[in-house]
Amino acid sequence: MTSPIPDDPVVTIADSDLSTCDPPKPKEYRADLSFLLASQDSRLVAIIEPQTAAPKPHKRRSWPAYVVNAHRTHHCDAHLLVIARRQQVARSCAKPIRLGHRGFTLAPHVIGPDNTPDPTDPALTAANPELAVLACLTGALDLDIVANQHLILGLIANLDEDRKRRYNSAIRDASSPQIRHSMEALMTTVYRDKFYEKIKAEGRAEGAAELLLDILREREFPVSSELRERAIHADEEQLHAWALRAIKATSIEEVFLD
Repeated sequence: MTSPIPDDPVVTIADSDLSTCDPPKPKEYRADLSFLLASQDSRLVAIIEPQTAAPKPHKRRSWPAYVVNAHRTHHCDAHLLVIARRQQVARSCAKPIRLGHRGFTLAPHVIGPDNTPDPTDPALTAANPELAVLACLTGALDLDIVANQHLILGLIANLDEDRKRRYNSAIRDASSPQIRHSMEALMTTVYRDKFYEKIKAEGRAEGAAELLLDILREREFPVSSELRERAIHADEEQLHAWALRAIKATSIEEVFLD
């Protein structure tokens, strides 16, 4: 054993049910984003966690659970990748998480401003859109500079709709209100097309979905993965109706009654 046994310990029988429960209600472990990379010969899971500030102790204790649960679910190697907004945050996130069991120490992979690949590097042309988004998330690409706003929007504009929606959402979440306003102005002028008008509507719907889920959590209603997906993909009008029901409903079934 690598952890010392306490002197004169008081021994009690601990709960042997190690399910992901945190009384009095179940504990959810939801990473911000996960990717399954698979080929004919191998596969692995990458768990992505953006961090804008040094993680609190309870958050760091969740990271080993993410890796173990992903390993168990997908039956393959699992890696935790933390994307840090500032270098000080990157150093804090990179600290090993020691669980006490021999050899069981999680050392997160961390990408911060100092080790983000340069999205303008000609040798990385094929990955330029993804690297540019990553650089926005780490702050390596300063979006206070208008030229960089043009750079990222120009790279995203030619992608398929799903990637455009996902990348735009990620950049918005990592940006200040001033930057979001400036980029929206560019979207409606220089980079105007139907998709960017759609982004605004989807952004409102995403906010309404988060509000609904917050209300359900506050009411302590159990939300299954299926119901969560219904909320995420519903339109703004439907979400508003569900939210009004959720305030007074006595059960989760009443909220989603069709």
